[in-house]
Amino acid sequence: VDGVNIDYASLRYYMQSAELSAAISVVTPHTQETMASANIDASRTFTICSVGKVFTVVLMLKMLQAGIISEDMLDRKPPPLDENVLEQLSQEVCAQLKECTLRDLMLHKSGLGNHLQGYVDAIKESRDLSNIKSPTDVLQFAEKKIYPLDQTDHVSGEHMHYSNLGIILVGLAIEHSYKKHFGSSKPYNDILHEYIINADTGGAGLDSFSVCNPGNGITNPTDDIAPQMVGDPSGGYWLTVGDLGKFGNWLVEEAKNMAFKVPATKRDEKFPKRVVTYLCNLQRQNFVHIERT
Repeated sequence: VDGVNIDYASLRYYMQSAELSAAISVVTPHTQETMASANIDASRTFTICSVGKVFTVVLMLKMLQAGIISEDMLDRKPPPLDENVLEQLSQEVCAQLKECTLRDLMLHKSGLGNHLQGYVDAIKESRDLSNIKSPTDVLQFAEKKIYPLDQTDHVSGEHMHYSNLGIILVGLAIEHSYKKHFGSSKPYNDILHEYIINADTGGAGLDSFSVCNPGNGITNPTDDIAPQMVGDPSGGYWLTVGDLGKFGNWLVEEAKNMAFKVPATKRDEKFPKRVVTYLCNLQRQNFVHIERT
């Protein structure tokens, strides 16, 4: 927000009168105010679930900006993935990927499915999941089924099928492209830290960011699964509300750099509506994040 006429007293009154169990971060270019209801410790991290996808898409835009991924690579078939990734996917998924682009994966237009049900089942069955440390490790749970584009994107009106697996593969395409560009490999989460999380390398400075439950994280009390999952490009990270607000403010500043936006918008006029404008319209809107418990 622009920092003018922010009525913090009314916000606090609303939270109290509505018995809202929440933490709120109000960010301006120069200040940040975080408040929480009496039962919430705003210094603790929350599971941000699929908000993690925003980090993945912004990281993709940073790869485009840095020239690590070229603009035309967004529309090449198949997406750039390591052989060891393809070896862990079913024949059905690999065949479908030959007809997909990175853009399709980012916009849920690949027809790929999910991985969460298999992951959740493994947690419920108390299997040993100590080997789950990276996005590649969750591919063992990937669905084989290919779906029709039977859902409607509420922004573009186009057909799509929501796919966590597709977003994981976007992250792994970033990992592959980083290795090809620099000649040495780096795990996806380390790339995320380099470009988005760490302030000393140009990121937002999100000190509370955690791939796994830090131990005292807050989540829905009826959800006993999220605290046991490892975050990946499709979501599941942990962050304080204050740091999520800081990320939004950093993103506003990044969005002022046209080089950050142009690569993703140059070819497809609808693409920015679904990616860049969706993320960067924080320049034109009040940025107040509410993380409910």
